[in-house]
Amino acid sequence: MPVSIHASLRSLPPRARARLSQAMDHLLEHGKKIGGHLEIELVGKGRIRSLNRKYRRKDKITDVLSFPLHWRPPHRGAPWLIGSVVIAWPVAAAQAKRARRTGIDQAIRLAVHGWVHLSGIDHEQSRADRIRFEKREKIILARLRRKGLIKWDGSLQF
Repeated sequence: MPVSIHASLRSLPPRARARLSQAMDHLLEHGKKIGGHLEIELVGKGRIRSLNRKYRRKDKITDVLSFPLHWRPPHRGAPWLIGSVVIAWPVAAAQAKRARRTGIDQAIRLAVHGWVHLSGIDHEQSRADRIRFEKREKIILARLRRKGLIKWDGSLQF
């Protein structure tokens, strides 16, 4: 299986874990990254703040972090790890409640956001990159919606 879901939280129902895995599997298969492995980790506020402080020097809670490893396979046929996306589950749940969507739909949206970061686009660098980033996000989310893997209203607001 190309996606590993790690949840240090007991509150993540098995069905939610399966939906997240299915959506990201679909993304890997249709993103021409077959054979690649992606890790998704769901953590609490303390862990996400610690990672944000350590790796981005921002001492605050955030919703999602991405850690790229290898975007291209090391050699033909070898298993490879694309990277990790770390999602703060309590933050995702609060965002979902405000936006009137399910927590797992929000987690999938955050995973897609992290995935686009893993592809090398950073929306914080320039206006052109932000536009490119948002376009890629919309394309992916629309594809997941058409496949019935996420309920999405077309908004990129978290």
